[in-house]
Amino acid sequence: MPDDLTEKCIVLVGLPGVGKTTIGSALAERLGYEFFDSDREIERLSGITIAEFFERRGEQSFRELEREVVVQLISGIRRVAALGGGAFVDPGTRDLVKQQATSIWLEASLDTIRSRLQGGPERPLLQRGDSALDDLAKERSAFYAEADIRIVAGALEETLQAIEKALRELRY
Repeated sequence: MPDDLTEKCIVLVGLPGVGKTTIGSALAERLGYEFFDSDREIERLSGITIAEFFERRGEQSFRELEREVVVQLISGIRRVAALGGGAFVDPGTRDLVKQQATSIWLEASLDTIRSRLQGGPERPLLQRGDSALDDLAKERSAFYAEADIRIVAGALEETLQAIEKALRELRY
């Protein structure tokens, strides 16, 4: 894919477990871009895990730091950034991304996401019970739908090809 396909940072949004980090990392490598994961950046800056951050400082404080991290991540070109599942729900963060980046909503079935999250790292907002993922999907889908591009994530290579095609179409 040509380097000039997008003049903005590429930002991946979607539910936890949809594959933003895996797909984003592969996309960045394919394009020769830098890759960043906003949750990993928050953990690096705060010195604690996301779960600990929520427990100690609360969601509002987390969203404030998350917005600051997103500002830094989208400030450059030739970058792919995977945002935490709730980042694009925050109006301030969403507006920043819409103004300064090309956003891609990655989707997958809830069953696929559940299988990926089995035995995975703790996700604070998914600790609310069995219906937590369903509730998040209902709460967040209207926000994710504001992304520039919508991709159903499947096999990695197929997903990367779909993203490349969509970026070409958006550009031209």
